[in-house]
Formats: sequence, C-alpha cells, structure tokens
Amino acid sequence: MLSGSRVVSLFCFICMFFCRVFVSYGQESPAEWVERSNRVVYANPKKALEYANRAMILADSMGLKSEWYRGLKARGYAHGYAGDVDASMSDMQTGLLYYKEVGDSIHLAEALSDLGFLYEHKGNYDQAFHHYQASLNMRERIRDEKGMAYAYNNIGSLYFSLERYEEALIQFLLAYPVFERLRLDEELGIISGNLGKIYLQKKDYTLSLKHFETAVRINRRLGHTLFEAQNLDYIGDLYASREAYGLALDYYSQAHARFVSVGQNREFALNLLHLGCTYHRMGKHTQAVYYARQSVELARALKHPALQLKGQQALATMYYDMGRFKQAYEAKEKAVLLKDSLHSLQKDATIAELMQRFDSERTRLDNERLQEALRQQKWWFVLLGFLSVFMLLTVAFWLQKKRSAERLNALDLEMKLMRTQLNPHFIHNSLTMMQSAIVQQKTEEAVNLIARFAQLMRLSLENSSNEFVLLEKELETTRLYVELQRQRFGDRFELCLDIDERLRSCEVMVPPMMVQPFVENAIEHAFRGMTTKGSIQIRYHLFHEALLCEIEDNGIGIETEGKKEQARLHYGIQLTKRRIRLLKRRYRVKARLEILDKKSIQEQGTRIRLLLPIKPVF
Repeated sequence: MLSGSRVVSLFCFICMFFCRVFVSYGQESPAEWVERSNRVVYANPKKALEYANRAMILADSMGLKSEWYRGLKARGYAHGYAGDVDASMSDMQTGLLYYKEVGDSIHLAEALSDLGFLYEHKGNYDQAFHHYQASLNMRERIRDEKGMAYAYNNIGSLYFSLERYEEALIQFLLAYPVFERLRLDEELGIISGNLGKIYLQKKDYTLSLKHFETAVRINRRLGHTLFEAQNLDYIGDLYASREAYGLALDYYSQAHARFVSVGQNREFALNLLHLGCTYHRMGKHTQAVYYARQSVELARALKHPALQLKGQQALATMYYDMGRFKQAYEAKEKAVLLKDSLHSLQKDATIAELMQRFDSERTRLDNERLQEALRQQKWWFVLLGFLSVFMLLTVAFWLQKKRSAERLNALDLEMKLMRTQLNPHFIHNSLTMMQSAIVQQKTEEAVNLIARFAQLMRLSLENSSNEFVLLEKELETTRLYVELQRQRFGDRFELCLDIDERLRSCEVMVPPMMVQPFVENAIEHAFRGMTTKGSIQIRYHLFHEALLCEIEDNGIGIETEGKKEQARLHYGIQLTKRRIRLLKRRYRVKARLEILDKKSIQEQGTRIRLLLPIKPVF
C-alpha cells in the first residue's frame, strides 16, 4: 500500500506531465522551427533569425538542452548571412564549448568548420585554416565521409582567397565526387560555383561558364537566392573580363535584383561596385558614380574598409574621366586614408598575433617552472639534508626568471619602438614631395630628395636593430629627418645644432631614436598658428660620463597644443621613460627625462632634457 504523501506526490507528477503534454499539443516542436530557419536562411536571413529564436525559446521552456543548441547554431547561421559576423561568431563559439563538454564529435567538427568560415570572412586566414584543419582531422578520425568532403571544400575556398588556385582546385575535386555520389544538391550548388571561380582565374571560360550556370540552376531550384545572386554576379565577371560589357551588365543586374531581396551583405556591396565599373567602361558616367557611391556607403555600414578602399579608388577614376578633378582628388585622398588605416590594422593584427604567441609561450614556461618548483619542494620536504642545494637552485631560478623577464620586456619595447620610428604620414608626405619635383621636372631637387629619403630609411632600419649606435649616426639620422621636413615646411623654422667639443674628439655610442619623437612633435605642432619664424635648438653635452641632450623650441608650448598632439606626445614620453628604466636596470647608469613648458619661466616654447648613458667604442 502507498502512503498518503506518496499518493499525493505521484498525483502531482502525473498532473505536471499531462499539463506539459497539453501545453505542447498542437504546438510546433523546436526541431521544426530550426528546420524552417535553415530552409530560408539564404533567401531571408532576418526571417531565419526569427525562427531560430522561436526554436530556442520553445526548447528552453521544454527543458530540451540539445534542441536549444541546435537553435543556437541556426541563429548563428542567420546572423552570418545577415552580415552580423561578430554575433554569428559568438553563437558558434558558445556551441563549440558545449559540444566539447558533452563529447559530441560530429557537432564539434561542424562548429570548428563554421568558425573557420567566419574567420575567413573576417580575413583572419591563419585562424580559418587552423579551424578547417582541426575539423578535417576530427572527421577523418570518426570516418565521416560527408564531413570530410565539407572540409575539403572549405580548405579549397581558403586557398582560393589566398590566390593558391592549383591547391584550391585539388581540394574541390576531392569534394565534388562525394557530393555527387551522395546526391547533395545544396553542396553541389556551392562547389559548382567554386569550380567556376577557379576556371575563371585559369581563363578557361567555357568550363567556368558551365559550372556557374550549373550553380545558378541548382540554387534557383532550391530557393537559395543569395547563392544564386553570387553566381550570377560571377558570370557578370566572366563577361566583363572578355569585354562583353552588355552581357556583363545583364548578369550583374539580375544578381542585383536578387541581392536586394536578400539584404545588405559584403557580396551586395561588390555587386554594386561591379555595376558601377561596368557602366563606367560603357561610358555611362552618371550611373557609374551612382552605383559606386552606393557600394561605398554599404561597405561603410558593414564596417568593411577593404571594400571602401576599392569603391573610393573606382570613384576617383570615374570623376577623373568625367573631368571633375576636385571630386577625383577628394576620392583619392579618402582612398589614401583608408589604405593607411588598413595598413595600420594589418600591422596591429600582426603585433597582436605576436603578443598572443608571446603570452602562450610565457604561460607554457610558467607552467613548466611551477611544476619544477613543486618537484623541488617535494624533495625538500623528504630530504631536509639537501636544503642548502634547494636554496641555491631557488636563487638560480629567480635570477633566470628575472633575466627572461628583461629579455621579454626588451622584445616588447622593440616592437613598440618600430611602430613609432617613422610616421606613415611623414613617409607619404616625403613621397609626395618627390613626385611633385619629378612632375615639375626639377631633376636635381628630385634626386636630392630621393637620396636623402633612401639614406634616412637605411639608417633608421640599421639603428632600430641596435641598442647603442654611434653618435654621428644618430646625428646624421636627425639631420636627414629635419632636412626632409624643412623641404616640406620651407622657412617655417630653423635648426641649430650644438655639439660639445669633447664629443667631437672621441667616438661614443648612444641609444638610438631617443630624440626623434620630440623633434617630430616640435616640427609638426609647436609652430601652429605662429606668424614668426620658429626655432629648434638641439644641444649635446658631456655630463659626468653621460650624454645630456636638450631639445628646445620657441613654439606655443606643450600645454597649448591640442589633445591629439598631446596624446601622441604622451605615448612617446611613456615609451621613452620605459626605455630609460630598462637602460638604468641593465647598465646601472643615471638616465632621466625632464619636460618644461617655458611659460613657467616667463618664456615661450618647450624644453626637453634627456640624460642618457654612453658607451665608448673599443
């Protein structure tokens, strides 16, 4: 017999079960909403996003954890095809962690592949290849033939992005027969388009057109509007490369109509640019400018600087051919700024990657050292007689760690120093001066400019790799830099160089590039708004077996300079202070930096004092 309390508990459980059944009766399951999302994701990403969110809400209310993650994956796809790559990446990484936790190899391989695609879309090809290869390795391990074909196709697409066309073709040809044998129409539509792109690069137009038309036909039958539009756009590229601009325009226009129904994305921006360039080649300048400007605006909305650069370059050419030279110049200037920005982003990405490797290596070393310390501690507790040996090992370990930290700090500082040596705008301005002299046929002036610029580049590269350089080399670098700046600014300022006679009579070595940031700041910002001629004085004196360097100007003063100028100088000051601290620790010498706005002494301008160590030449 059941007790009264057990009967009540059983009755409540049965009631809850039937309540859930009745609530869910007549309501579509999470899996059905996921399926709906996957069906419309290419044609209507926004609707796919709505369906995926419904699946996740329903799965959460029913306590179906695996179905919730299926909805999350569908939402990640929808975000990606809607152009929100960051949101897509966040969803895919969340799913990746879950599949790792539960040990689901198939879905884990799919998540790695999806993340590889997103990294490729963002231009991070190293991470893309890493994820694709990890996915392929996992699929080979579990003998997933279909998944392996997916991986071959993804790696082929990556090789195509890197312009390694023969390797891409090999990967596509490995995947194609598998998709064909398994009758996977969606995948055949994708890989047919990829093969069309390969043969277009190889200028085999017959095979290229055949594969593109197959891709269009399959994607149209499946209702995949986005992929249909992309392949129509590729056929437009094919005809444009053969200068059949009428046919190219027809296919670009067909692609355009389908992109409009899909929504804003990177491929849509490229299609707009293709339309603009085709109209330009056909002499229809008004339509050309209209579509090129739309492409630039969409690329800006998508935060895609590389596409903005292509659009601005195209606009500059169009305006120039129309005789609208002012607009052409403005577009060219925007293109130059975008190119500088892209260069800076690429450089920052490279440095970030180096720092990531550096952090990983440091973590590995720290773990090894920790394990070693634990082993030593264990022996210390077991064998007290070896306490003295343990102490010696501890001291040696500490000294090694300190030396390693100094080496790593020096490496970090050297990377930052490389970034602050020569401003990209200074290089751009110098090249512009050379171009102007050549165009105006000032041969002697152009030759002198090129010679000085080349010598400055050589000295900068040589000096950057050494901790100490000859004083005369440092002086020559400063002199060349000032001469090039004077060529640009004319008589806006004069330079006075005062060198201690004791320094002239002996050869000494000094830390490089310590003076240049302050000289650059004085030239670029100290004389703004002044009507009188500026003056920069650089003095080198021997001071108690050290070098005292003073940089003084009669400008507006550091406290009057704008926030941007102060921010750049502040960065240079902090970097100089770090280098000084490193020199003091390493060589046990006196070194310091002093900055004075001469308003405090009732004068005009700024005075910088640097006390630096010197080394004799042996």
